[in-house]
Amino acid sequence: QDSLIDSEYVELSFKNYEELHLLSFLTSIKEYCEKNAKVQLSAKENREQKLEKNQDRDYLFGMALLAQKDWVRACKAFTNVLTANPTHYDSLIQRGLLHVILQQPIEAVQDFTTAIKIKPEGPAAYLHRAKCYHRKFRQKEKALSDYSMAIDLAPQDAAGYLGRGELYDEIALHHEKQALENKDEVSYAHV
Repeated sequence: QDSLIDSEYVELSFKNYEELHLLSFLTSIKEYCEKNAKVQLSAKENREQKLEKNQDRDYLFGMALLAQKDWVRACKAFTNVLTANPTHYDSLIQRGLLHVILQQPIEAVQDFTTAIKIKPEGPAAYLHRAKCYHRKFRQKEKALSDYSMAIDLAPQDAAGYLGRGELYDEIALHHEKQALENKDEVSYAHV
């Protein structure tokens, strides 16, 4: 009977303890979690700001190396930016242009294509990819499509018109040459 009284006493004691202290305990846990979440959020924001500063620094360093015509190191600087932030549009454009200079047109087209996926309203990536298709790969249809898209996105920029005009001239010269070789006077006159 004593053990029954003891167990009832213990149960009643726990119940009283819970009523008195559980609410304050749960409140303390909630406050701790909120405070810790704010600290973690602040730490995350600090890391993001530091990462952004490093990206800006590396991008500016790459631009300085471009001015010095140090192509390889500039390419590495832009790659550093892209390692930290694979969606950095300007770094993709700059590295793509460097790939063209370094005779790496496949990598250039990859960078320009990625830039287009990130910012489809940006005319620069279309223009530079068009130049690669036109001059490096001789893919006239793809080049023509990209030149036209660059013109649509930036109608005030003459570069797209010049590239597309050059491509039209090459197509016309090719047709003229074929007409001459085939002695097709009608086609030659049309061209």
